[in-house]
Amino acid sequence: MIQLAPVQPTLPAAFDSWAQVLTAWKVVGVFDSCPRPACLVPHPELAAPFVAEISAAIREQQLRRRPLAAALQREKATEPSYDRIGGEVYLSSRNEMESAQESYFTARHAHRSERSPENNSPLHRPTMKDVAKK
Repeated sequence: MIQLAPVQPTLPAAFDSWAQVLTAWKVVGVFDSCPRPACLVPHPELAAPFVAEISAAIREQQLRRRPLAAALQREKATEPSYDRIGGEVYLSSRNEMESAQESYFTARHAHRSERSPENNSPLHRPTMKDVAKK
């Protein structure tokens, strides 16, 4: 039977989270596998701060990104490709979809505005009294 060493229960010194540790380890691996940037060759003591800054930038951009910001970034990257590949058919389909979404949200807002405040809860189920009012 193979016995593995237990997982380190506490974070290494100078780290605040396991995400920070894993990101730094990955950056160090990539840093070690690539040629050194020319600016770091004469100053090897700057490798540690360089890795720390790159790791922090990756964590900030990937782990702390808000869902909406991530969706906007993804759309910013994909939409030009879809436009190029799909051409006029894609553009017209996208415009129709956006128009349909706008119509749906306008109708939904109007419907919610028509309901009385006590029945405005999303969990409200119509009763016979509500149906009779219509």
